[in-house]
Amino acid sequence: MSTWQRTARSLVRRLIAERTLVLVIATAVLVVIGVIATIADEYDLSLLCILALQATIVGYLLTSPGEEAGAAGTKTGTVDELRDAVDRSSARTLTDLAHARQSILDAIAELEAKRQ
Repeated sequence: MSTWQRTARSLVRRLIAERTLVLVIATAVLVVIGVIATIADEYDLSLLCILALQATIVGYLLTSPGEEAGAAGTKTGTVDELRDAVDRSSARTLTDLAHARQSILDAIAELEAKRQ
């Protein structure tokens, strides 16, 4: 095993061990970048931040121990329950993105109508 592979594995282990801190930092950075992108009318970057945030949350859920990933009221969770939770979260995020996209398109159409 090469040095860079050992370093990469060590870094991944550390990130998993400090997963809550990583989630907090990643969330803060992505929200700030997303807000700045929205203010600057860079909606592609805003949507990219939303998708990256969703990936960060999925990574957090996948690395969580069973007691945090389980169903409500239980102390152990299965991989299927975790996948179902991730699927529900993904579906909600995609629905929110579709609504946001439609709102942006409506706003653009409204602006274009006012210009003419």
